[in-house]
Amino acid sequence: SDSLFKNFKAQFNNFFLNTDIGFQHQLIVSMFCRIYEPGKTIITHGQKFSEMYFISKGSVIFYDSKGVTPFLQLPESSFFGEY
Repeated sequence: SDSLFKNFKAQFNNFFLNTDIGFQHQLIVSMFCRIYEPGKTIITHGQKFSEMYFISKGSVIFYDSKGVTPFLQLPESSFFGEY
């Protein structure tokens, strides 16, 4: 039933908008939770994305190629890795 995933889909509505219900459910049941400590590097500069990341709590900061200057901060309910 669609109501099982209602809260998660609502949080990331901008991602799930205009996608098939079957795709939505298959993606959600294929996910697993990861919790990163503050300051932890998730992806290093130049590394290709192999996964999608959905930010349900906290935020993610992107830094320049030297890892010094922040240039983008993604808040809760954002996602990245789709490129």
